[in-house]
Amino acid sequence: MRSKKTIGVILIFLVLILLVGSYRELTKSQGAREHKVTTAKQREKLTMEKLVAFMNAGKLDHMTYQEFCAYANGVKVDYSNTDDGSLTAWIHFSLKYKKDTYRLEVSYYKPKTAEGYGHKEYEIDDIRLCNKATYEEVILYSSQPEKCKVTKNIKDFLNYKEDIKTYVKYILPQKLEQSRFTYRDWEGGGCRFYLKNKKKSESKWQQWACDGGVGLLQEEDLMISLKNQKISVNGLEDNHCESISKLEQLSDCQIPAAIQKWKFDLYTIPEIEKAKEAGKEIPIKDQTARVWIVFLKKDNKSRGFVFYLNANYFTKQQMITFARTAKFTKQAIMQQNN
Repeated sequence: MRSKKTIGVILIFLVLILLVGSYRELTKSQGAREHKVTTAKQREKLTMEKLVAFMNAGKLDHMTYQEFCAYANGVKVDYSNTDDGSLTAWIHFSLKYKKDTYRLEVSYYKPKTAEGYGHKEYEIDDIRLCNKATYEEVILYSSQPEKCKVTKNIKDFLNYKEDIKTYVKYILPQKLEQSRFTYRDWEGGGCRFYLKNKKKSESKWQQWACDGGVGLLQEEDLMISLKNQKISVNGLEDNHCESISKLEQLSDCQIPAAIQKWKFDLYTIPEIEKAKEAGKEIPIKDQTARVWIVFLKKDNKSRGFVFYLNANYFTKQQMITFARTAKFTKQAIMQQNN
């Protein structure tokens, strides 16, 4: 009997040991999880308010790679897979200001190649701030300020909104609505037009997939040139777009102008095949865009403009009538040497 009791006590003792051990392991793992969460919570996020404060205090110019990495919302980006010759990589931050979202891009030299090009490992190359909606961008810091324009007053950039009316005013066709100004299109930016209540195309080429727009070219852009007050167009055509009508000179516009019909691919062949395989075949009529474009330019020393409308919804005469409503500001068409 005594031996049976002894065995029973031993078994109970062993069970208790196992239970205590399991409890300790569970408590330990819970503690580890709590520690990780607490650590993540303790890491601060970089905000626009902090960035503005750093700029005002002159701190941004001296911040290091390690200081940027300390913020929880930094995302490291390296394009080495697509560009083996890149000497730099980036840390991106998504920052909010009022209703807009901005991307802060911190570029630094990669440790493998830095010394070979006279730089320190992880040395900051430049810091840029980009409005994700309008593609407006400024350089806040550069290791080579003599080669670029560096902005020190960040508040001016944040509060300034580019407006197409700075350059030209026009009467928008009633069935269209206009986007805000974006630097994503053309050389100098512009606005897109969309038919009201129409579903937008899923094409990534929204410059042509939209239903029209106004675009600004840079003064040095030679796509539009003049000879004897007649417009010539060069450099727009490539393997994804082509002119499908003759260029016709227009009269009764404020500055020299010409109209032409163009066709643009909205999807690449791989994109069309991928959509078909996924059971979302893109109709042939939606694979390209046919567009009426009016090219305008005062002289060869001033910037050029393009006005365009989707030819599926607007006639040639409607395009001409719309272009003739354009009234350009002096700032828009002034000569470079004035």
